[in-house]
Amino acid sequence: MPQEKENLRLAMLQKRDALPGHQKEIWDAQFCERLLQAAQQQSQKSLHAFWPMGSEPDIRPALEQLHQTGWQIFLPRVLQKGHMEFLLFDGPDHLIEGKFGTKHPASNLPFDGQASWVLVPGLAFTTAGARLGYGGGFYDRWLAHQKKAATFACAYPFQICSTLPTEPHDQTLTTVWLPK
Repeated sequence: MPQEKENLRLAMLQKRDALPGHQKEIWDAQFCERLLQAAQQQSQKSLHAFWPMGSEPDIRPALEQLHQTGWQIFLPRVLQKGHMEFLLFDGPDHLIEGKFGTKHPASNLPFDGQASWVLVPGLAFTTAGARLGYGGGFYDRWLAHQKKAATFACAYPFQICSTLPTEPHDQTLTTVWLPK
């Protein structure tokens, strides 16, 4: 199964990297709009998300807008041995380079507790919430301790698969958003 997952990761990354810029901009704007609309329905003004890298959906405008309106945004910092922690976001000017091409808050204000709403990156998904990440297990390990959190991902249409190879440690998402 590890080789099957790796082959699918490479294929999905190539597809995502090949997405025409104009189409990506349209879909990314739709993801941002949906995120801002869904935020209005949340009782807690707190979101655990990620700062996009490479060809991931560009949700930065929504994250910045939520931050500017008083939301607490937490972004991950990669630690050693497949673990990560979430730090309080204080705006895009206060991000530093992390491992694997990531960016994380420069602050040392880690989140400690139960997350309520978590936006998760990934390479492939099923409509039932199965997720194929980048292979490090960072989110699976962290989400295993966040059982009460509503988890979701933004996926381009080609990232949806009828099935995915899964293992017992793989965490299932609550929902997967597609562009309109």
